[in-house]
Amino acid sequence: MTAAASELGFVMSYHASSLASGRSHNIGVVLPFVNRWYFATLLEGANSALMDAGYDLTLYDFQGDRYRESVLGDFLLRKRLDGVLAVSLQLNAHETEQILAAGIPVVGVGGPLPEIPTLRIDDVEVGRRATNHLISLGHSRVAHLGGEHEYGRNFEISSGRRAGYEEAMAEAGLPLREAWSLISDYSANDAYKETKQLLADAEERPTAIFCASDEMAFGAMLAARDLGLRIPGSSQLRV
Repeated sequence: MTAAASELGFVMSYHASSLASGRSHNIGVVLPFVNRWYFATLLEGANSALMDAGYDLTLYDFQGDRYRESVLGDFLLRKRLDGVLAVSLQLNAHETEQILAAGIPVVGVGGPLPEIPTLRIDDVEVGRRATNHLISLGHSRVAHLGGEHEYGRNFEISSGRRAGYEEAMAEAGLPLREAWSLISDYSANDAYKETKQLLADAEERPTAIFCASDEMAFGAMLAARDLGLRIPGSSQLRV
């Protein structure tokens, strides 16, 4: 049958097929941002897996909070999707109810998302272990570089890692300095700017920095390099 279809130049109508099967072969991926290294990398992996499985991908980018309400309250409810992949979102009870009421299977990556199956790690423990590692190396002047929306409706990952950092510092009896608790927009450029300002004062700067993401760590290391600091090296700076 496949050979005959090929010989006749037959091309299946996916629109007609979806009407008959009730399936669209389309998966929605919802991201807080698309112009961040982590989210772009995850999107690339999701797209590759979906294409291999014969599925289309529809991207919904919140752009921070600009399109949040329209995505959750309108686009996802049009029932043109076979499933939704929610990436690093923090949903309130009403938003969760909206998605579940649409009857579309939802899986989260990085959460947690109550009532929704989520692939995630314990970010508080991540922060605690990373900070304890720096403390075990002999550092008592440890700074933290986290994300901008950690107390808003996105990026619970960053607030969890900051909480782990603070717990580890408290357990070790080490002070938390407000000047060493930095906020970045998760980009390498902004992390570079914040870190360079932090490290500019040789007398008051920390000897180690815990960064909540790889991209921010890249920016922090570039800032240290431009200030003549080696990681690790004679400066004893660790990132």
